[in-house]
Order: sequence, then C-alpha cells, then structure tokens
Amino acid sequence: MYEEIKMMGLKLFFLSFFFIVSCVNIEENKNDIKIFEATKYVDWFFSHKLKIFNQHYYNSDHVINRPVFTWQLLAQFDLIGDGGARGSTDCLFYKIPYLGKKEKRAHGKGQLKVIKLSENKKCKDVKFDKNGIVLSEIKNLKIFFSHKKLILKESKKIIPPFTFSFNFIKQNKNHWIFFPLGNINYSTDFEENKKKVSFLRERYSSAETKGLHPGLLFWPGLENKSEEDFRIGGNRPKYPDGNAVKCETWNDNCQRVDRSLCGQCQWGWYEVVGGKCLKFNDRYCGQNYCGQLGWPACFKGKESYKLVSYKGHCRHSKARSFCQDGLEKVCDGDGVVICL
Repeated sequence: MYEEIKMMGLKLFFLSFFFIVSCVNIEENKNDIKIFEATKYVDWFFSHKLKIFNQHYYNSDHVINRPVFTWQLLAQFDLIGDGGARGSTDCLFYKIPYLGKKEKRAHGKGQLKVIKLSENKKCKDVKFDKNGIVLSEIKNLKIFFSHKKLILKESKKIIPPFTFSFNFIKQNKNHWIFFPLGNINYSTDFEENKKKVSFLRERYSSAETKGLHPGLLFWPGLENKSEEDFRIGGNRPKYPDGNAVKCETWNDNCQRVDRSLCGQCQWGWYEVVGGKCLKFNDRYCGQNYCGQLGWPACFKGKESYKLVSYKGHCRHSKARSFCQDGLEKVCDGDGVVICL
C-alpha cells in the first residue's frame, strides 16, 4: 500500500513539474515575441525609407518555406534619429527551417533576426551571422506590406495599408505582429521587381505624402542634437531669394526627376504654376506667398477652370493664374509664372 501511494506521489510530482515547465515555456514564448515587437516598434515607426528584398515572399498569404536552412534578406529600414537627424539602418533576415511533409514539424530553428548598421552601410553587404535581435524557434512565416489595404482570405485577416506585418507559428500557437510605418509613403523603394504605383493626384496634396497618416511625418525627440538633419528646407527658404529647394521636379516628357522629397520639407511645400510638363507642376519647400512680389503666381479656383487647364507650359498658364494688383505675370527660367 505504501509503495502504491509512493508511486502515485511521484507521478503527481512529475506531472506537476512538467505542467509548470510548460507554463514557463509558454510565458517565455509570449515574452520573447513581446520583446521583439516592443524593441522594433518605435524604431520602425520612425523609418523614413523601406527597401523590400525578395518581393515574391510578400503578400501571398503563403508560408515562406524555401530555400531551406538559408538566411534570406527580407527588408532594410532606414531609421531616423532624435530631432530628424539621420540615424542607423535595420536589416531584417529570416532563416528558413525545413518543414517535414508528414510530421508537419520544423527541423532546425526558424529565426527572424534584425541587425543594426551604421548609416553608410547597406544590408546587402552585411553578414547574417552578426549579432542582432532574434526571434527564434518560429515556423510558417508569412510577411505582408503594401500601400493598400490587404484582405487575406486564407488567414482571414485584414492588414491596414503601410503596416509591416508578420504571421508565424511558435510553440504550436499562431501569432501576428504589426508594425505601422508612420513615415513611409508612396515613395517606398522596392529593391527588385519594382512595380509602378498608380494613384490619383489631387490639387494641393502630394501623393508622395499619402501614408499611414497622410501629409504627416514623425521625428523622435524634441531637439535635434545632430548637425545633419533629415528634413530639408530648414532655414525657411524663399523663392525670391533664389534659395528655394525644389522637392519635386518634372521634365518636359512629364517624367519625374528622382523621387519626391516634399514629405521631408520642414516647413511644408507648395506647387507652382507652369513648368516644363503639361501634366504636373514642380513643387518647392517652404511657406507659400503666391501672388506677392517675386513669388510664383497663384492658381485660379477650380470652378473657373478645369483641373487640366492648370497644367502646361508657362505661356499657357498665365491666364490660369493671378498676381496682386500692380504686378505682372512673367515666366522665369524654369517656366514658372512669377509676379513682378
């Protein structure tokens, strides 16, 4: 009788031990994910540029399962430091485990790893074996990012636009992590298989600033202690002084020259009448004093002229603009209608 009671006691002890260990593992599992999310949430929210690598992994709602046992570069986040200064770079890697067909079990450990680099280095040049922030023992990873809302039928999930998202399994539980990117907009740079983003331009609003919070950018810290500021036009540039910063330029073939920087203007931006393109107008950083002496002319209201009439070369645009009384509309060297 004593031996039976002793055996039952031992069984209860081991069952209790394994239950406690399993609870601890579950709690560690939750903490592991929370630490990864909390560590990168703020950094990535303030990212000013995102490069997508291996784009075929994104938005398919399918598990990333090959090539197995390899490290794959998924994304590069260019971060902003305090007060708008240029910060460091985060490189996101994923080590793909082998998923057995019969056992449905990951052989080897799937890992998400974030490696931080100094500003001038690129993720393509970094070795993935460097130390970084790691989320380990995961499998069935899916990754999502788009400028549009994603509706996932298989996962039964809706991903908001401009939200970098992971879905994975860890210790047989399904997990989602969402990272809203507050400073990323239509100028997002795709490293490969680049697709043109179609959008409608609206008067006095830049499609380049249509992000998570349209027209807004965010900088960590209240003071900029760095000599190099991420923002441009910080000295309140004025068009008549000749120091206005052009943040969006279109050539005579209506092709944009480089990407738009208007979202980085410290004091906002304004659009000018005229220019070299028949469809789009150039834009400048600074506050708009249209119609005043030396400044670009103002647009006439939409009710007076069709939207397309605002576009075009300077001589065609004079009739669609106006200056203060006593000033004449003149075309400057850039084809902009100014008031003199």
